Amino acid sequence: AAQALLGKVYAQMGSYSSAETNLAAVAGAAQFSLQTNYGDVFSTSNELNSEIIFAQRRDISFADEYTYATEFPGWFGGNDSKSDYPVTEDLYNAFDANDTRRNYINVVSPNPSFQATSTKYDLATNTSQDWIEIRLADVILLLAEVRNEASNADGSQSSTILVLLDGIRTRASLTSLSGTATTQATVKQAILDERRFELAFEGQRWFDLIRTGTVDAEMGETINSNYYVFPIPISEINATNGVITQNAGY
Repeated sequence: AAQALLGKVYAQMGSYSSAETNLAAVAGAAQFSLQTNYGDVFSTSNELNSEIIFAQRRDISFADEYTYATEFPGWFGGNDSKSDYPVTEDLYNAFDANDTRRNYINVVSPNPSFQATSTKYDLATNTSQDWIEIRLADVILLLAEVRNEASNADGSQSSTILVLLDGIRTRASLTSLSGTATTQATVKQAILDERRFELAFEGQRWFDLIRTGTVDAEMGETINSNYYVFPIPISEINATNGVITQNAGY
């Protein structure tokens, strides 16, 4: 788990060689393997399965500090009045029609206004469902990305890099991308798209956009770079008597 997180941090920093070393070690570790069925990754009866590298353990018996707010998994299920239907039509339409991962979006109403929620979480018992921080599919996709950035400037390794995605795409009832993207730029986009579909509603997308420099294009407006990072909790600032200071813009 520590090595996987280190690899993700190096990738976010743009230190691709260091990221590859750590991510490759985790991706090749014998104790991890992709689940055969996508839904089994998130099943409450299959927690800490072979695909999970690190997860926050949650149980209904744990005291909940945030009783006044919506649980994060519940937010994606439409249990928050700030966004009753948090899944966008743009995301839903971006899925390939054969992609079984789209089955984890519940379209409440397709028109006149698109309304949809995520069913990736068991909302009936969401306080007992672990929150997955890092899983093998995430590591594999990130490994493909850093290899593309580090050693595929001429596009000659495109097919080899895209092969890394095959297990993930086969599970989703999709075909291999090998041979369909042949430049560094097209491989980068293919991997980013795959991360969008595979890791939807798992808290990874914002960091992917920042890392790949695509925030403004995706958001459709210029975003102040101060907001690329989150605010530091005031409790942490107070605990250090102001030695830790707030991030710019907050």
